[in-house]
Amino acid sequence: MRGPVSEGDWRGVVRDVRVTGHRVTKRATHGRDKLLREVAWLKALPPKAVGYFPRVLEVRTGEGWAEYDMDFCPWPDMSRVLVDGTLTVDEAISGTRSLLGFAFDVLYADHHRPAPEDFFHVSYVDKFWRRASAGRGMSERFDRLCSAEQLDIHGRVYPSAASLMRELQRDTVLLARLRPPCLGRFHGDFKYDNVLFEPATGRFLLLDPRGSTVTGDSDSDYMEDLAKLRTCTRGLYDLVRAGAARVSEGEGRISWEWASWAGPALQRFSALDAWLVDELSVKARARRDADWRVRLDVLMPLLLLANAPFQLAPVNPRTEDIALVLHATGVRLLAEALELHGTRDLGVSP
Repeated sequence: MRGPVSEGDWRGVVRDVRVTGHRVTKRATHGRDKLLREVAWLKALPPKAVGYFPRVLEVRTGEGWAEYDMDFCPWPDMSRVLVDGTLTVDEAISGTRSLLGFAFDVLYADHHRPAPEDFFHVSYVDKFWRRASAGRGMSERFDRLCSAEQLDIHGRVYPSAASLMRELQRDTVLLARLRPPCLGRFHGDFKYDNVLFEPATGRFLLLDPRGSTVTGDSDSDYMEDLAKLRTCTRGLYDLVRAGAARVSEGEGRISWEWASWAGPALQRFSALDAWLVDELSVKARARRDADWRVRLDVLMPLLLLANAPFQLAPVNPRTEDIALVLHATGVRLLAEALELHGTRDLGVSP
């Protein structure tokens, strides 16, 4: 695992990770039940998944807290080696191919059941509104951006995130297509910063499985994992988190330029994203998933929008820039997805 970090989920879960010798301890306060669901999920993995996730060594609980121990792993996270150029495009594609092979052959291979009628609304629409409400009042800059009725992003005017969500909720034809054909096992935070990767061998270890959905269900749409991965390749989550975006903003307006050092990484992520979409097309067709691309295109920006206020912990100019760029990117990509797959005119300016 990685060195000591502290994560603050939006006004709720707080996790601390500390390393002592060859042992890593992950502790949660305010998120005790969530951490225990993660432990239960790890212990219930099929035998073929052993070795691809941390091994739970010991679990301790108390009033309002829980923690568990796992073995230390010295490999870097894949996000860092993608951003800093340690990985070439070919190595990144090879590593991601291995990730997807494991996900489809093991994680998503069994334990399927029908999705409830309201699955998409409960899992993603309600989550957006909860995150939007929880993030309000944390940052004046973020509040100004989110409260604008329209948002000028790099000179093109889009409806606000809230307006786009209301349009989505009114598009019953699109909503029907967003219901997945089935639910099953999933990781829940399938991003490069949750993958420890050894470039020399191509071996990997998946960190921080969610263990359950926002509703507490252990099953979800496998496409959520892949949309999370595409927040990295298309949404450039890792580059934004690395501080590569130089933000300029005004009333209802935002733009950014990429730092000069980010140029090679932008090319790597672009090539990786093109490969990823082609690979997902093959794998989704093999599952006879007719609307996989619709769900991928809509889920990815919804996940960015839900993640943006999460970055405001603590609130400072750097974390505000990250939250602003992730939110604006989510708005742009959601508008593009609704224009492509929706049945209603959004009125986005040229």
